[in-house]
Amino acid sequence: STGVSNIQLIAVDFSDAVGTAEELTAADAQITEFNKWFDFTSNGTKSFNWQYPKRWLRMSRPTPSYGLVKGDRATVIPMGQEIISLADPIVDFTGSDFVFVLFPKNIQLGSPDLGFANWEVNSAEGTVRNLFGGAEYFYSNNYELWSFWIHEWGHPMGLAGHSPRSNLSIMDNQNGSSV
Repeated sequence: STGVSNIQLIAVDFSDAVGTAEELTAADAQITEFNKWFDFTSNGTKSFNWQYPKRWLRMSRPTPSYGLVKGDRATVIPMGQEIISLADPIVDFTGSDFVFVLFPKNIQLGSPDLGFANWEVNSAEGTVRNLFGGAEYFYSNNYELWSFWIHEWGHPMGLAGHSPRSNLSIMDNQNGSSV
């Protein structure tokens, strides 16, 4: 809840969902908002060391072939591992606290997001335990990714997720009044 944390933002696209240069640039604004929110809510005691190569890394297969099912380790872990393996040559995952994934806006992943907290995939520098990326649910509803990232950051921190029921709680509704 205080200090500096290491975060990576990895942009991945697919043969059937190609990312754009504009989307890569727009992610900078999401990082800025994430940082501003934490600076304000922590009274300046929490900050982040971001690694963001700002380039698309191509996944090996089209999106439907991953058969992603939210919360299913059998589909989530292999996809997460591929993302980390693709990024490993250009990203240092030493002391990684969280990996966020940027998908192209035209993605049809078949799931609202890709994510896991306190599961494990491997990098050359060690274990990555937390990874999340918002998909078509966020884009089709014009939701900001930065508030989703904050919400997901809170889960491995031990914050009560999805409660108490209030639009003021980013852990209950990252798209409500909390933003």
